[in-house]
Amino acid sequence: MGFFAKHKVDVQFHEVIGGHRAANMMLEGGADLATASEVVAMFNSFKRQDFCILSTFVSSTNDVKILARVESGISTLADLPGHRVGTVTGASAHFFLDETLILAGIDPNKVHLQHVQPEKTIEMLRDGKVDAMVMWEPWVYLASQKLSSQVTVIPHSKTYRETFNLLAKHELSQKEQPRLRRLHRALIDAVNYMHKYPSKVQRMVAKRFNKDIAVIQATWRDLVFDVRLDQWLLNTLESQGRWAISRGLVEADKSINYLSFVQPQILHHVAHHRVTLF
Repeated sequence: MGFFAKHKVDVQFHEVIGGHRAANMMLEGGADLATASEVVAMFNSFKRQDFCILSTFVSSTNDVKILARVESGISTLADLPGHRVGTVTGASAHFFLDETLILAGIDPNKVHLQHVQPEKTIEMLRDGKVDAMVMWEPWVYLASQKLSSQVTVIPHSKTYRETFNLLAKHELSQKEQPRLRRLHRALIDAVNYMHKYPSKVQRMVAKRFNKDIAVIQATWRDLVFDVRLDQWLLNTLESQGRWAISRGLVEADKSINYLSFVQPQILHHVAHHRVTLF
């Protein structure tokens, strides 16, 4: 739509699979910016302090879901203890599972957790290698379509808001503020266009990534597109930091002050009402 050109920003895209790979590319100097979930930022914060979050551009309280085999007898969260549950350990889906179980009064240690890569979701459920999968979209939708009546989505309280964010090195965020402001103006224009013409944008995305439009439409409704920096992002990072320590996923004995990992100046200059940090 020419939003980058409109704001005089030259952008070159490097496509990788997974926010952790995008973040690594940026941190290693292969890119200026990266898009990744907040959990990727959290894990990297225990390794280095030279990067920051510039903004959140999409969030969801229903991207990660629990999909169970009907034959397993799992129909509610209370049925999960004692069953084999697959997920990507140490990722947002793992955090979602633990938090969801704890809030439901269930000990996460009573679930037999198995590490499973996303692309194995259908296979693991189909072959009975797990009783349930905790995974993000579009893998849950694809498995539901493929396995149909063999699987069911388990209801849960939507308490975890997953975010996808724009990351940069601290040094670049200080040196390139005029360019980053123009970039954010372009992002805001793009999001406004998405809200105005959702069907058109969905077709564009399906064509760009060579995906079935039905997949895009099914997962789109769970996503909230908005360029922001909100306090609940910090709250989530702090909760995830404590969780990672308690689970032994990082080598640390205390959590981190995540306010130092957020750079609000750029977005605040562009649209101060989009920043709610305190």
